[in-house]
Amino acid sequence: MMDLAGFIFLHRKLLDSRVFQNEGLLKVWIWCLLKAGHEDRWVPVKTGRGETEILLKKGQFIFGRKTAAKELKMSPSTIRNRMEKLKNVENLDIQTDTHFSIVTIVNWELYQHPNKKEDTQTDRQRTGKGQPKDTNNNVDNVNKYKRTISALDFFSPEINGWDKPKLEQTIDGFISTRKTGQISSGVIQKEIEYWKQYPNETINAALTAYVDGQYWKSGKGEKYFRGIIRGKDQAIQKESNQSLFQKAF
Repeated sequence: MMDLAGFIFLHRKLLDSRVFQNEGLLKVWIWCLLKAGHEDRWVPVKTGRGETEILLKKGQFIFGRKTAAKELKMSPSTIRNRMEKLKNVENLDIQTDTHFSIVTIVNWELYQHPNKKEDTQTDRQRTGKGQPKDTNNNVDNVNKYKRTISALDFFSPEINGWDKPKLEQTIDGFISTRKTGQISSGVIQKEIEYWKQYPNETINAALTAYVDGQYWKSGKGEKYFRGIIRGKDQAIQKESNQSLFQKAF
């Protein structure tokens, strides 16, 4: 029997998403969030030859259309179509094996995994009966950069020397340009790998330009930011060459 303890976060950006406009799709999406695990765990899985164990990471769960259809009271074909839609809008990823499929919630760590500091504060608020005292799970009361900070801490060796507050604002801007209101850690890592080709001075100048210009408000995300980086790099090199020329004479 499934453990029904705990809760999940739902971001208000969900109201503006394509998923919210389709009540059947929304039901499947919330079901996926509730099925995903909050901790890494080994689970038994039946195979053609018996049973094996696989390691599921946070934000993952074993998916089967027949089981989902039964729990959601939908046909298997409807489940398949709606899961494909969720995959196409980048809400989740599906890895299919011969005997089972693993569903991964995109950005699970950024949206669902509370940090230890918050856990400690919540524990201190508990009453003698073990119930939280006036607990408020409103996501808007959490630091608005919580989801980006988690990702940035993961990639911290690569961002030394960059303006972290502006970096957080920039990635938050990227997120706001997406219809899903989500961005995977893989995309962030890909962008960071690209940025590492340039000096820290160039990256910081580009971050400042993107944040000051608030380009995300006009739907300009990571591709546009790459253009800013190239432009700033050319400007800095030109200024450096002019300075060297003047010193020579």
